[in-house]
Order: sequence, then C-alpha cells, then structure tokens
Amino acid sequence: SLNTSLQNRQADSWGSDLDSGFIDIYTGAQPAANTAPTGTLLVSCALDADAFSAAAAGVASKNGTIVVTAGNTGTAGYGQVRNAGNTRWMYCSVTASGGGGAIELDDISINTNDVVTITAATITQPAS
Repeated sequence: SLNTSLQNRQADSWGSDLDSGFIDIYTGAQPAANTAPTGTLLVSCALDADAFSAAAAGVASKNGTIVVTAGNTGTAGYGQVRNAGNTRWMYCSVTASGGGGAIELDDISINTNDVVTITAATITQPAS
C-alpha cells in the first residue's frame, strides 16, 4: 500500500499533466479503456492552466468554477479527460452534485444551450 506522500505525489502529477486540458461529458455508458468515446458529446470545456489543487490524502480537486454552454441534449453518463495535447487520459464517472462521481455536475439532465456547471472534479490516487 502507498503512503500518503506518494499518493499525493501521484495525484499531483496527474493534475499537472492535465493543466490546460479538457473535460468532455457524454451520454451513455462509459466505454472500455483505450477505445473511442461513445454516445453524444454534451459538453466540452477547457481546464485552467493550473487545473487542480495540490493533493491532500491522495485527492487533487479542480481549481475554480467551470461553467460552459451545452451543445446537445441528453443525460450525462460519463466523462472523458484530455490533456492539452488532446490525448485522452481517462474516462470517469459523472454524477449530480453530491453523488460522488469523479466529475459532479449541477444537473445531469442537459439540454442544448443549457448552462452547465462542473461543481467538482477530482483525481484520486488510492493507497492500494
């Protein structure tokens, strides 16, 4: 099992790698790793140059508020996170605020031109 210092270092490394990257929200079930995204792209938003805070207890959280206008209608199913070079790094869970997803939205029911707020996004490096 990893000690907390190493957990934090790993989460911070991921967070730094995603500076100026992107979060995309899609409909449907999360695809398998190393496969193309599926479903309808609802929202795509740019991350700040300093996208995530310093990790504590192995968890790095997004800095600031992310607000974006939806391009399509549907129910958020999963997220895709890309780096600044447009390389997909991971797929992750999406829930409504307080639902415990890696990405949390103010509302997972999205309509075209809705203003969507990403209320939380975290990178978690577990101890084991």
